[in-house]
Amino acid sequence: MRKISVPSPVKQEIEWPKMGYLYTLFIFDEGKDMPTSLNVCFKLFCSTNEILKDARRHCTKYNTNHHNQFYIHQLGILTKLKLESIYHLGCKFERKAKYNFNSWARMRAFIPALQHQKLYKVLVVPIALRNKWKFEVAVPLQFDAKGEIERFLRNSDQKICLEAKGVGLYVFGEEKMLNWKTGEISKITSDEDEFLPGVN
Repeated sequence: MRKISVPSPVKQEIEWPKMGYLYTLFIFDEGKDMPTSLNVCFKLFCSTNEILKDARRHCTKYNTNHHNQFYIHQLGILTKLKLESIYHLGCKFERKAKYNFNSWARMRAFIPALQHQKLYKVLVVPIALRNKWKFEVAVPLQFDAKGEIERFLRNSDQKICLEAKGVGLYVFGEEKMLNWKTGEISKITSDEDEFLPGVN
């Protein structure tokens, strides 16, 4: 089980990105026209160059290791995330970590959110890494779910730096296609709309 809280060596104030990107990849089975699963990149990216660097390394390795069965499609959904507000955690915030919030649980949570983006906000948590603040896309939450933020953070093993004293709430923005092989950004076509969840 992952550590649920991380001591922070970072002394500077958190500068929350006013905008970032979520990148969603699609895993296909050889010979099939529809994706078998999603692969959401749970890092809040600040630029497309940052996405391309990570995606090329990860996808090339995955496709090489699974070349006889599964592969990651070269087209992924590039979704803008816009900072809406900071949710401040109370001074006496305590964690009980009742369940393991693994990558599969996180991806399952994103499927309805990508399909109905106007109903959700995205919870982003700050992580202290190598003396810098990094930002991790944690989970989508419904707008009208009272107390859901603290309930999720208290009861899951989501990694979080408590010294940050707050988490970010982002809203979904514009979507485009990003080809991680070529770096080309394009509008989503009707053909792509048929198999890409979350395209409205």
